[in-house]
Amino acid sequence: MLMNTRKTLFLTGITTVCLALVYLFFFDFPKKKTSSPKEFTIGSPFSLIDHRGMVITEQDFVGHPSALFFGFTHCPEVCPTTMSKLSMLLDELGTKADRIKVYFVTLDPERDTPEVLMNFLSAFNERFIAITGNTNDVESLAKSWKVYWKRTETSDGGYTFDHTASVLLLNSKSNFVGTIGWKEKAAVALEKLKRLAKK
Repeated sequence: MLMNTRKTLFLTGITTVCLALVYLFFFDFPKKKTSSPKEFTIGSPFSLIDHRGMVITEQDFVGHPSALFFGFTHCPEVCPTTMSKLSMLLDELGTKADRIKVYFVTLDPERDTPEVLMNFLSAFNERFIAITGNTNDVESLAKSWKVYWKRTETSDGGYTFDHTASVLLLNSKSNFVGTIGWKEKAAVALEKLKRLAKK
């Protein structure tokens, strides 16, 4: 009789524990949060000029997808390589590329005048747009997009920049939706631009 009582109590205890776990699982445990889309707005209002001397503002990023790159024309490798890559990728996109605007924002407005930028772009793609202007305004724009750059003096009395090497991708609402990384495989970058063209 004692054995049966102990067995009953044991089974009752096990049942109670199981029911408690079921309750906690379905009602009390915090639900797993669904990840929000990787899309958010950064940047701030600005008024600068493009390589044609025309005023350009944040409103010029609205109504079409954009690829935005911060660099400088005296850049020895990253900038020309990135612009060449973007040009080739747009050619591969064909007519879909017409929806995407590519912006090259100089981090060196001291040397990169509209004339210098126009000459720089002529080596890549006539559809590209370069942006320059007052140094403080350019720096404010770069900071608002969380772009890193650091001026370094060179032994010959000149200077260069260490800077973010990624291309920022914006949808037609000027929301940040991703990047194309430095040395990212062309096939991967092309797929990103195909998706961007639909946004």
